[in-house]
Amino acid sequence: MNFDVLLSAAEGGDIESQAKLSLEYLTGNLVAQNFNDGCEWLAKAAADRTVTDSIINPDKLQPYPEASLHVSTAYRSSVSPADNKWANLFLINASKGGVVNAAFQLGIECSGPGIDVPSEYRGHKHAIYWFQKALEGDHPQAHRYLYARYKDENYPETVDNEKAFYHVSKIVENGSYNECAAIGRMYAAGKGTEKNLGLAFQWLYIAACTVTKGAVWDELKAVHAQLSESEYETVNSTTLEWIRKNALISKMKTQRGLVDPISGDALDLEFEDAQAQGDQNTKRRVQKETTAEKEALISLWHQYCTGASDVDFDRFHTLFFEDPKLTDEQLNDIFQYYSHKDELIRRFKSVCDIKFHRSVLSISEIELEQFVRQDLEIRLNLCGAIDNQEVDELLKGIDSALIKNTKLRLTKASAEFESVENGDTASGRLYGILYDDLDSFFDTSDMVGIPVLQKALTSLFADPILVAYVLTPYATRDIDFEPYLSTLKAGAKYVLTLNELVIYVDPRRKPG
Repeated sequence: MNFDVLLSAAEGGDIESQAKLSLEYLTGNLVAQNFNDGCEWLAKAAADRTVTDSIINPDKLQPYPEASLHVSTAYRSSVSPADNKWANLFLINASKGGVVNAAFQLGIECSGPGIDVPSEYRGHKHAIYWFQKALEGDHPQAHRYLYARYKDENYPETVDNEKAFYHVSKIVENGSYNECAAIGRMYAAGKGTEKNLGLAFQWLYIAACTVTKGAVWDELKAVHAQLSESEYETVNSTTLEWIRKNALISKMKTQRGLVDPISGDALDLEFEDAQAQGDQNTKRRVQKETTAEKEALISLWHQYCTGASDVDFDRFHTLFFEDPKLTDEQLNDIFQYYSHKDELIRRFKSVCDIKFHRSVLSISEIELEQFVRQDLEIRLNLCGAIDNQEVDELLKGIDSALIKNTKLRLTKASAEFESVENGDTASGRLYGILYDDLDSFFDTSDMVGIPVLQKALTSLFADPILVAYVLTPYATRDIDFEPYLSTLKAGAKYVLTLNELVIYVDPRRKPG
């Protein structure tokens, strides 16, 4: 077959020639291998799927696993209409051929409803097999997904607490510290490992000191109550030393700083990690970066999203998102790995305007109160929908009447507001429940892996509700974020106790 003749026919619009040309580019037979050109010609040829599928099929591409992965991607996204069943047949080819990213993606496909996966590949057992293959190839997210499968009690046939503990320990060992609370809980319960209250305290403390309230505080205090005074002094000293020495502090240190969950006081530690001296210093340093340095950060982001690097994206890295001079082209470049890209960018820019660029919404005090009470009603309804005995206990005394009828107090004194906020409050319970439950709000079976973006946004915003707002296109539940966003735009935040609703208004803002 002459390549020039085939190319001419394909350019002339002959569908069969376009399909054959795609195959040549994908396999590198008549022409140098070029996956981009191969997928581009496949997309053109897909006008007639009968012709396309007879030429580009799994049997012909079986010896070419890398090509199979690219065809799978094309059938899932660039070919119109998309065909997930056909895409998964090529994905199986690539996985069997040892392509690490394909094995990881197949694990995700097997984990879902499975309607687009051949029956012999459906279910958590098959997902675990392919995630294990991805782990053998050093895929950076494999430990995370194996941990999720082994701990998922909805599938008792694959629950294995010892393996779950092993994988979650590896996640933390590799520098991701979002799972500290999970390790602490497993040590506290002796689940998957020997019971060890000292280590339970350490990991729960690390998880709790970045937030001002929530269930993890209660869990930590329950472990603390079981320690003798000498045991507490020893493990507390060890834990603080661990925090001081570890570079994770740059990820943990949010704008409000670290809090000792036992005393409630601010932690004043001299950090060894120079990068951890404070968000403001880090922010100023990043904002002074040259274009070349910014592009280097974006390049690292690409490596992270594609699995080419296991660099852990912390707050320092994601600060490049914050730059108000970030162009639309750069944003498209950053979000290219995600479906719903345009909507994600719109929501992301909206949150940046609120959190970093001080977008001002001019509203009256009456309107502000209305937004706050609406937001509380929404949170109460969401929490009430969670079928969990512990949640029911936390919600006792919190109802719609409390939200609607509690007297209002407006304040511009931050110290006065913080003194109320640091107590056990109704709003604190609502948000604590939601923070623990937010992961279940999203469908994370997206091809690229939404947890990657979720993790980066969490590092940047330090506000789970804002992260949830950006990721709304993947939500499995209907959540109304507008009252919360409107409150933030007005420069306000609130606390609902069992006696009053306290709204703090930024003194630099003037009500409309």
